[in-house]
Amino acid sequence: MDNKPLLSICIPTYNRAPFLDECLKQISSQITNEGLEDTIELLVSDNHSTDNTPDIVKKHIQAGAKIRYFRNEKNLGMDGNFVNCFKNATGNFIWLLGDDYLMNGALKLIVEQLGAQSIGLVHLKTGNHSNGIIEYSNAEKFLCDVSFWITFISGNIVNSKFIQNFEFEKYA
Repeated sequence: MDNKPLLSICIPTYNRAPFLDECLKQISSQITNEGLEDTIELLVSDNHSTDNTPDIVKKHIQAGAKIRYFRNEKNLGMDGNFVNCFKNATGNFIWLLGDDYLMNGALKLIVEQLGAQSIGLVHLKTGNHSNGIIEYSNAEKFLCDVSFWITFISGNIVNSKFIQNFEFEKYA
């Protein structure tokens, strides 16, 4: 039996404590209200922030949020912090989430979609788009449709099986 969480939400952060605070409050609330505690892993990778980021994370942990907190001994740069997230995540799917805000009910909808299908990558659109779900089997068509939005870090959830042996350092 697989005891891995379905989804690891990984938040790479650096000196954005007020935004992280709100993000963690929203995510923790949705996890608790939707009963997703065993489904979602919440991970914060602090890139050696000089603000009160450690205090913010500690506050949420003390309030009952299950957060795996990693504080880098030095600033690894943006790419290094992203790699730290991927390497420490244990879920079947990994979502690098900037300290963005989620609409109420978003986590439940995402978990339902991830659990119902065999998916390699989920790309979430920003704003109020209601195109529904589009499945792609052609990578070129997907990239043409998504265009530059593929670089929006919070818009992509990747199946961890596709990055298990990935050589991150080769592309940093």
